[in-house]
Amino acid sequence: MSAAAVVPTFNKGLKSPPVIPPSEDRVAAIIDYLTVTLPLDAVKEMLDGDKAMCSGLDAQHEDSQREVAQMLISHLGLGIEVNGSRGGFRHFYDHHFKLHTPEAEPCGLIAFGGERQHHTIMIQMTGAGCAHVAAWGRVRERLEALRARITRVDVAHDDYEGRYNVEHAIKWHGQGLFTTSGRPPALQVVGWDDGSGKSVYIGKNTGNQQLVVYEKGREQGARDDDEGVNWVRWEARFGSAYRDIPLDVLTDPVAYLVGHYPPLQYWIEAVCSRMRTSKVRAASNLAHSIRWARRQYGSLINLLAEHLPEPELFARFISRHVAKKTPPPWLKSNPFGASVINAAIEGRMELSP
Repeated sequence: MSAAAVVPTFNKGLKSPPVIPPSEDRVAAIIDYLTVTLPLDAVKEMLDGDKAMCSGLDAQHEDSQREVAQMLISHLGLGIEVNGSRGGFRHFYDHHFKLHTPEAEPCGLIAFGGERQHHTIMIQMTGAGCAHVAAWGRVRERLEALRARITRVDVAHDDYEGRYNVEHAIKWHGQGLFTTSGRPPALQVVGWDDGSGKSVYIGKNTGNQQLVVYEKGREQGARDDDEGVNWVRWEARFGSAYRDIPLDVLTDPVAYLVGHYPPLQYWIEAVCSRMRTSKVRAASNLAHSIRWARRQYGSLINLLAEHLPEPELFARFISRHVAKKTPPPWLKSNPFGASVINAAIEGRMELSP
């Protein structure tokens, strides 16, 4: 596994201030970087006996690797795309394909030919890629089915108001609040006092666990009078050299963040509590709406499904003649809005026979 990435260069030369998401779209913690490895045997099982495809993988045929890459990205529901051309050696894998967002922004890679890496396939996603994942619950479930192993994950909390900043991180380190086994972790402060931004590294990146606190707003170009200038990111980076990283981190990243860095729990906890309450509320509202829709319109929907058996035709008809573009009032009033509806829908799917 490669060393942890360095925080991006502070002065990007950007003229526009960073875009701060509305409060209802903010969550307690996000997955900001992810690397997983999938056993080749498990991927072959997913191919369900396609001998030509399996043989092509073993022979490292470019077309077979590309097709499997596209299939995996789609199967996992990552919301990103595979670049068509194959690259060479990366991270001790023989070949790789670059990944990019629907907007054509580079966001990671998928690598094949992992004989040196215990016959695995690797998927690596940057923050840009992780941001396109709509349902981490589904990703977690399908990674588990493929016997995937997380080898690197970054979990981040964004403090957009900057209530707690790099100075707090330095002070808490001096007070021993980040000390867990007798010796305080190493501390490094990087940056300048000229408004271009500073970072604090707690723990060395060779130690397989590191907390990075940096002025995200200034790193993205904001200056003193800009909105977002106070934005601070608290980012924990975990590697798998000395631990097994549970797949649960994908669906409850904040628990993993505060579990390893307890000082953070006292001020992130308030956000977490609101988030959990909002999830429960969304699930309850969705269940009630489904019961009401079934009672009022269940027969009509079934009639349409019988006469429009093709999923695409049915979806198009519903979209044109039944669905409304505006979200229901109960979702608009939920403080976390769109960020909780995926979890509510996934919960209903799990309850389905």
